[in-house]
Amino acid sequence: MARPYSQHAREQLNATSADDIMLVLLEIRHPLLAVPVRVVNDMQNIVVAGNEFIACAFNITLPDDSDN
Repeated sequence: MARPYSQHAREQLNATSADDIMLVLLEIRHPLLAVPVRVVNDMQNIVVAGNEFIACAFNITLPDDSDN
């Protein structure tokens, strides 16, 4: 299953010199957590859809989109 990207995101991903940077937002939920842990791979906090994501440097490797 392919990942859904907005038209703007696809244009930025395909651009040789993109105007905007792509931020990775990570939300961790668990029954033992009172509230989800939300982090953004950036140097400053960001609010998205009313939720604050805390700045934290991290790397992420997403799984392949193949059916296997």
